[in-house]
Amino acid sequence: MSDRAIDKIVAHYAKTKDRRLKVRSDAWGMDVWFTPWTLGEKDRVFSDGGVWRHRSSARLLIVKALDAKGNLLFADVEETELLNEADPDEVVRVANAILAELKKDLAAGAEGGEAPKAPAQGNEPEAS
Repeated sequence: MSDRAIDKIVAHYAKTKDRRLKVRSDAWGMDVWFTPWTLGEKDRVFSDGGVWRHRSSARLLIVKALDAKGNLLFADVEETELLNEADPDEVVRVANAILAELKKDLAAGAEGGEAPKAPAQGNEPEAS
C-alpha cells in the first residue's frame, strides 16, 4: 500500500461506501435504498447554508434515493415534481428516515464498531 495519506483515506472509504441501507415507504409501495454519505452529497443537500428547508428533503431524495439495483430513483430535473406534485408529508417522512438511518450508521461506525457521534449538521430535522 502507498504511504500517501490520500491513498489510505480512499482505501478506507472503499471498504464502506458500498454498504446499503433502506427505508420503507408503504405510501409509495417500495423500499428506498441509500448508501453512506460522501462530502459531495452532503454539500448538494445542505447547500442552503446548513438551513434545512422543504427543498432539502426533495434534494436528499434526489441525491441519496436508490432502487434495489443501486440506480438513482430521481433525476435532478424531477425536483419540481417532488416539491409540487408528491405528497409532502411522505417526502419529508422518507427524507427524515434516511437522515436518521445515516446518523445511526455513522454513530455505529463503518465496520460495526463503536464510533464517536458526528457533529450536528446545522438545522437538520430530527426523525419523527
